[in-house]
Amino acid sequence: PNPFAPLKGQKAKIRYSLQADSDARIRIFDSFGLLVWEKSFSAGQSGGLEGPNEVAWDGRTPDGRYVSADAYICIVESAGTKKQWVIGVR
Repeated sequence: PNPFAPLKGQKAKIRYSLQADSDARIRIFDSFGLLVWEKSFSAGQSGGLEGPNEVAWDGRTPDGRYVSADAYICIVESAGTKKQWVIGVR
């Protein structure tokens, strides 16, 4: 769901499609532009496969803290292509 409620056990599903197996990187930033979460995938592994991919974010930072209710910018980069959208946290 978007927005999602991590404190209720919900996760954001980040869906994207790749034209070929390739390295991929997902970054999520807060409204101040600070990086709150990042995940990288190698070509050929889950998240870096040709076709549709789906990665879940549980609303936590790398140190395990939940982010606060706000809008977050999600950026997916792969093979020189960058796509972004907003994820709402409530």
